[in-house]
Amino acid sequence: VDFDTASRNGEPFTELVKARKMLPNPIMRFCTSELKIRTTMRFVQSLGWDEYDNAVGLRADEPRRVAKMKGDCKAETVILPMARAGHTLADVLAFWKSQPFDLGLPDNGYGNCGGCFLKARHKIERIADENPDMLAWWAETEQRTGSKFRIDRPSYTNILVQVRVQGTLFRGEEDDSIPCMCTD
Repeated sequence: VDFDTASRNGEPFTELVKARKMLPNPIMRFCTSELKIRTTMRFVQSLGWDEYDNAVGLRADEPRRVAKMKGDCKAETVILPMARAGHTLADVLAFWKSQPFDLGLPDNGYGNCGGCFLKARHKIERIADENPDMLAWWAETEQRTGSKFRIDRPSYTNILVQVRVQGTLFRGEEDDSIPCMCTD
């Protein structure tokens, strides 16, 4: 793939769901393993490499995620160069601002997998409020499969309707309830 042929609307994730005939969920989080970890492994193997370090872009101001990543990764060598160097979000933003080009990435704080079912509900509700289009794929996928990513909370469609009709009452910053190592 190159810039012109890269998927931008969830097509690889949609194909994975079709192939597995189910949605990933907090117990079977196959999206991370298939779309990130195994894809990376296939790529480095295609280069003929049999050993490599997996550099993950967690920052020093994410100590909880850094600690989890260090504890979760046993199968490969994982390095966290930004955390080790003490870089924070402010450093990252300053770096990109100083470049002679703009990647055009949204500065929305939603991460690279905006609707991820591992995000706390209050974060999903915030996205539904601020950028409902970001949850469209998630809602459509649940509707198409007749299933939900999480059985312990409303569907994405219902969350979108709830936020549109009654807004958000609380904007908590509590921790995500499920450990995540997907670096969203």
